[in-house]
Amino acid sequence: MADFYPPENNQYPDEDDERDDGNEIVDNIDVPIEDQEIDESEMGENVTENSGTNVDLNNVSDSEVHIEIGNKIFLDLPGQGIRVIDLASSEINKNKSVYVESSRFADLITRVLNERLIIIVGDAHAGKYATAIHISQKLSLENSDLKIRSLRFSDDASLIDFVENEECPNNSVFVAQDGFSVPGLGIAEIQRHSHYLVSLLVNRNDYVIITADTGTLVDNEIPEQYKIELSPFSTPDLQKILKKHLSYYELSDTSKSIVEEKKQQIISALRTAHAVDRLFQIISRRPIITAQEIDDILSKISNTVLDAKVWFQSLGVNQRYYAMLVALCRELDRNQLWLVYEKIVAALRSKKVNIDAPLNFSEEELRSSTYTVLTEIESLEFQDIVYRDQVFLQIREAYLQQFKSILHVFSDLVLSNSSNQNNRSRDMRIAVAVAVGEIAKASWSEAFTDAFNIWANHPETTIKSAVAHAIRQTATAKIRQKDIAYILSRWKISSNINLRWTSAAVCERLYPIMPYEALNILNELSNDKSNFVRRAVAHAVVAIARRDLEESIQIILAWVNTERKRTKRTAGDVFVKLLENSKRLSLALENDSYRTRLMPLVTELIVQGDEHLTTGLSLLQEWIISSNENQELLSSIENSLLNICMDVPVDIRESVIDEIQEKWVQSEDESLYRFSVVLVDLIQKLPQSETPQIPTQYFIFDDDDNEDIEEDEDFEFHNTN
Repeated sequence: MADFYPPENNQYPDEDDERDDGNEIVDNIDVPIEDQEIDESEMGENVTENSGTNVDLNNVSDSEVHIEIGNKIFLDLPGQGIRVIDLASSEINKNKSVYVESSRFADLITRVLNERLIIIVGDAHAGKYATAIHISQKLSLENSDLKIRSLRFSDDASLIDFVENEECPNNSVFVAQDGFSVPGLGIAEIQRHSHYLVSLLVNRNDYVIITADTGTLVDNEIPEQYKIELSPFSTPDLQKILKKHLSYYELSDTSKSIVEEKKQQIISALRTAHAVDRLFQIISRRPIITAQEIDDILSKISNTVLDAKVWFQSLGVNQRYYAMLVALCRELDRNQLWLVYEKIVAALRSKKVNIDAPLNFSEEELRSSTYTVLTEIESLEFQDIVYRDQVFLQIREAYLQQFKSILHVFSDLVLSNSSNQNNRSRDMRIAVAVAVGEIAKASWSEAFTDAFNIWANHPETTIKSAVAHAIRQTATAKIRQKDIAYILSRWKISSNINLRWTSAAVCERLYPIMPYEALNILNELSNDKSNFVRRAVAHAVVAIARRDLEESIQIILAWVNTERKRTKRTAGDVFVKLLENSKRLSLALENDSYRTRLMPLVTELIVQGDEHLTTGLSLLQEWIISSNENQELLSSIENSLLNICMDVPVDIRESVIDEIQEKWVQSEDESLYRFSVVLVDLIQKLPQSETPQIPTQYFIFDDDDNEDIEEDEDFEFHNTN
């Protein structure tokens, strides 16, 4: 989901402003990517069922960008939060050589062919990603038109929105490693809309394979037909995997061939999948493997945590901060990461920290010493998760105060990247905000509240939205959720319009993690006196609908049945946006019973008058024509319109009659004509309202839409330009 886009020259948008997703062409990347080893891609699986091409940038739309990196094509869809990368042939070929197929693998392929959507679930190092790649290459062998493509997530994403997007490449096997992580895909849309998703995949000749750790899916049920569980490796399976890998290196790289005696030593010593994975991570880093090095490697593997701790302690100060920034600023490309590194080093040097100037070390030297590698999108990641975990541990235990002391550097980086017209600016803003949220997970303090207040009070809504990215990241630590609930509870009742707006904006991203708190805040702010705040509420509910349409429908149905006028108005605004943008809603409304269910929302549109009245009546017109004279639906429409015309002021009643006579009665559709003639007669026989114009109770007063922002007594106001 994209940031809230700042309306041009208007800090507080009126009701007619349209939102821009900020989908612009990102800067070209022309630095070739290096080959890398990927966790689990070298392993086989043990399955138990739970009963490129050059692209002309001149022909690319503003909503996406194709970038050629080496022999890969990188498709960035910033408004979707998804990046698509053609999988390297070297990775596929290696998987083909070393993967160990179980006796059930043929059945697994059959399931993928039948279902099109498969979610592979298992513990860490269970071979989930390797299994996904192996399935993909088997599918591509059977259908030469299929391309294997990896999905990476720069933001919360909807799989259905991605597949519906006209820029989404077809004839593809999409592999999403750790697809339900944060940021990542929503589980709810697969729970509720899996059949619709599969129908889209069939029409496009696409397949989707998602991997997920077992812990990610706790309390989240996935339809069994799409779920495959991997059991832990047996000792014989691990030995097969080891032997295949050793043979692979012997054939492909003689400098890494290992004598038979040492092969047997390795096979005897390694008993876990993680140990096997670490062995080949270490081998892949070394240009040559000698017999003398095997003992040292096995020693490191047998003491994983100690090895990671010793590694970190061996780093110099520059290397340590570079490693910590790699951990904190995920998905940030190497050039932007280097910019952050330079600013952090400068800030530390100003505080008399004994750290060398950035030019004293090359990027290559820092990457080598920190065990980091380039990803397909030129961001950096650790070669082994144990090093990343050790870095986060060091941040929490030894470097937290240092990062708090230079928090202003992170804040300034967010503030200086307010543009939504440049994807690199957007990437920097979001990555740094997420880094701040990650630091806040370790220890919440007023320093973070102060930074968030500065962002929230910024005139650009892109900066306000950065708070949502930071808080969402902090909320992934359960111990911080009370702190978040507290600050949002203060913001939502603040006299400062910016803080109320920001608390609504945060809910868009907070909903998957803290749904109860997010919905309560949206419910209260749906009746806010400021249209500016209510529009943020409406946007958040529409954003939630991307991944959970049913939840959004339930929200606005509850709102439309309240007595709160502004809340009703907000519900109508959300419904109109969903009608304009949600294909899933359009499909659901082909069902007459679903139409009847949403009749209160249509009624509310008509009662609100103006453009909403026209939208509501046009929708009813379409339903009548396509209803095949369903008497239950027609009766519901008739009763709703009669009740409206009995209760609303004369102006709206006359507008309803005029609209029906102008468009329905004049229609060439016989059923609509008959229905409308009878309906107009019934309406005209209703008692006339004694009030000739709209009475006061039908107005929605927005006293502060053009107010000067007041300083809130609980939160310091910062106006940072």
